[in-house]
Amino acid sequence: MAISGGENVISPPGRLRLSLEAGGRCHQKIGRAGITTGTLLQVFAAVTVYCMARAISIIEQEIRALSSSEKEELLRVLLEELDGPSDPGVDAAWLEESQRRSREIDAGTVQCVPADEVFAKVDALLKR
Repeated sequence: MAISGGENVISPPGRLRLSLEAGGRCHQKIGRAGITTGTLLQVFAAVTVYCMARAISIIEQEIRALSSSEKEELLRVLLEELDGPSDPGVDAAWLEESQRRSREIDAGTVQCVPADEVFAKVDALLKR
């Protein structure tokens, strides 16, 4: 539950209302005396955790309802976001490496090995 300046949070019974200003200050607007700002902040933290946990469970349900292709697309987007933007230096290095390998193949200076053979060797090595 993200709250920015000027938004209000109202507890389920409707008794507690917190208003957050742009500076992050919390003002109590409550009819009963004797409740400190610290207590309000503790309640707010508990309500926030509850709301976040609930939101995640709802999101999980929505994701499970997606088709396989939609799940794959969502996963790709999230992984790209977590990885961040690609490093131009790394991209340039891989481009240079792939071009070098392509030139070696074209010139006949290297011998290509079929993927089936490579994977068979890897499987054999892993089984040791």
